Amino acid sequence: MKKRRGTNTEQFTIEEMVDAIMSANGSRIDAADVLGCDPMTVWRYAKKYPQVEEALENADKVVGQIARNAIIDGIMSGDAGCAKWFLTHNKTVRSDWSERTEITGANGGAIQTETRVIDTPPAANSIEEWLEIKQKVQAARTEVAEALED
Repeated sequence: MKKRRGTNTEQFTIEEMVDAIMSANGSRIDAADVLGCDPMTVWRYAKKYPQVEEALENADKVVGQIARNAIIDGIMSGDAGCAKWFLTHNKTVRSDWSERTEITGANGGAIQTETRVIDTPPAANSIEEWLEIKQKVQAARTEVAEALED
C-alpha cells in the first residue's frame, strides 16, 4: 500500500489500517509489515481511532477463541499436556488440582547440606581489633604455606 504524504493527512486510511490488522490476524507487527510502516504507527492509530482499536480487539478475540478451541480439542482427545495447561492457567475452574514441585535428595531421601565458614575471623569490638586479628590470620596463612613448601 502506498503511503500518503502531506502535512495534515494521515499516512493510511482507517480502512487500510483495519484491513491490514485483519489480514495479520491482529498482530500489530505483521499489520505494520503489510503497510510498510513501524508497529508504533499501528499502535498510534489504535489510540486515535476507535475503529482501529476495535479491529485489534476483535482479532484478539478470534485468535483467543481459536486457541481455546485447540486446547479443548486436545483435552477431549486425551492430551494430558493440554489438560495440565488448562488447569494451571484457567483461574475460573474450581478444582482440587494444583501443580506442586517436590525436591528430594539422592534416592528420594533428604537433601544433604553442608555449611562451612571460611576466612571469617572471630568477632572484634572495634575496627582496630579486627585489623589486628586479620593480620594475625594472614601471618598464620603465610606460616602454613611456607611449611607446606618445605
